[in-house]
Amino acid sequence: MRSALSGLCVLASLLTTIVALLWVIVSGDRIAIIEGLLVLTSVLAALVRPKLGARAFHSIDALLGRIARKPHYSVWLVGTVALAGRAALLPIFPVPTPRTHDEFSYLLAGETFASGRLANPTHPLWMFFESFHIDQQPTYMSMYPPGQGFFLAIGIRLAGNPWIGVWLSAGLMCAATCWALQGWLPPRWALLGGLLVAVRLGILSYFANSYWGGAPAALGGALLIGALPRIKRFCRSRDAVLMGLGMALLANTRPYEGCVLGATVAVSLMIWKRARTAWPMRILMLCLFLPLGTIVVLTAGGMAYYNASVFGKPWILPYQLNRARYAVAPVFPWQPLSPVPKYNHKALRDFYVGWELVEYENVRSVAGRFERTIWEIISFWQFYVGPALMLPFLILAGICGDVRVRFLLVAGAIFMGALTAGVFFNPHYAAPGTALFFILLVQCMRRLRLWKWKGNNTGVLLVRSILPISVVMLLAVACAPAYFAKPWPDYRWYYFLPAKTPRSRMLERLNETAGRHLVVVRYAANHYPFNEWVYNEPDIDRAKVVWAREMAPDQNERLIQYFNGRRVWLAEPDRKPPTLSEVGPALSGF
Repeated sequence: MRSALSGLCVLASLLTTIVALLWVIVSGDRIAIIEGLLVLTSVLAALVRPKLGARAFHSIDALLGRIARKPHYSVWLVGTVALAGRAALLPIFPVPTPRTHDEFSYLLAGETFASGRLANPTHPLWMFFESFHIDQQPTYMSMYPPGQGFFLAIGIRLAGNPWIGVWLSAGLMCAATCWALQGWLPPRWALLGGLLVAVRLGILSYFANSYWGGAPAALGGALLIGALPRIKRFCRSRDAVLMGLGMALLANTRPYEGCVLGATVAVSLMIWKRARTAWPMRILMLCLFLPLGTIVVLTAGGMAYYNASVFGKPWILPYQLNRARYAVAPVFPWQPLSPVPKYNHKALRDFYVGWELVEYENVRSVAGRFERTIWEIISFWQFYVGPALMLPFLILAGICGDVRVRFLLVAGAIFMGALTAGVFFNPHYAAPGTALFFILLVQCMRRLRLWKWKGNNTGVLLVRSILPISVVMLLAVACAPAYFAKPWPDYRWYYFLPAKTPRSRMLERLNETAGRHLVVVRYAANHYPFNEWVYNEPDIDRAKVVWAREMAPDQNERLIQYFNGRRVWLAEPDRKPPTLSEVGPALSGF
């Protein structure tokens, strides 16, 4: 069993690294190439001068050791580094502008919760406002679970800006991951891993620079994974409470991936209870099952109430209704296609019967499944590993004999298998396993540190260089953002785009213009469905700017009459550049 697991880890790490490096070379990713050159330099330095910078590194190690001796200080430090680091970069990377379907959907949830409501009534002219990942019936609301929207609502209530909720969730994610690492690793190594999470994911990744989510799910996963060894060691009710909160957060952010991870942890607890626990049943009931069960029951009840309020039935999960209304392709390749529904707008049909259906049909073939798996490997590697963390990742097989992390290896394999089973993938799908991955990574760093070359402690310098390389790359991106910027969302450990989009610039212009406005959006025949403009506030009638889809002339007339008194504009996103022109009440501009 051990040799088979070791061989599987060797194969997985080598295959992932080879595929990812080939992609870096082919794609010409500037930051990955520079980062790779720095790693190569550190390898050469470790081989030629293994004691390079030993005095400076020793001083830093001593400082980190003093902080690590007080676990709470480590947790606070890691969270503060993430929050302060991102705040310091605001002059260079301002508050992000939403761009994608998911972001606008989550923002609708955040604004709705911030207004004190769980959902919004269906608008009388709801067909004009249909958009991606948003339900219009039985209520007007995001199709996603409420976890991310809850954090956005906190930002709105605290500072009037939903991104503040994203920023706070990223800091909490980093702090909780450090706490999780402390449950599995020595304090100094846990602090090092926490700082790596802060630098790699908590400052410039899209977990902290978009409204997609990721950080809340990673926070939930960290609470779940971090509580497990503490429960086995101490059987304290507070750890059971934290595990329950982690489960609740996962259920309301990434329910599928969270269920897989939660089930794996539950099996581990059952095996521990039957085989090794020295705790009497009375203690287990009071300190473990009672608090954990209470939180699970309260979470299930709260979710049922939310689902009933928003989607009509307590057992209907948040996006089941939306997928049943719009989607043709299912989320797993073995599921059958749904009948093609009647779409009111071509853009919606092009997305669901076009892009999504192509993705589904592609993964059902052997060649398509292989291509998709390669792309998922590249995406995961670019986001979670990259050249800076490549060396410890390569010796993943070296820790297979460590009984302390064998559960994590098995859990990681099950989790990754569950991820690759779906039709669609983005790195934030793997967010619940973030703490799990970094625990394994730091354990690999501990093994790498023991590596010797010609009697010298070569591995020490290799491990010591990982965090400085990550910090240098962060500073490089901050110093030359235009050089590394991407024209469209690119989900690596760094994520930044021009601060404004054509839609956001038009929205600013209209918000500064007197009166209230109705913007009718006209798409070209070859419109790209990911460039969506029709998104609105929770209370559409009270909004200063309303965005609506163009429909038939008589329907447009009805829309204009309903919003009588507003200035009417025609937006054409597919023109180069996109245009916004005012039209008269007679709709002569249409």
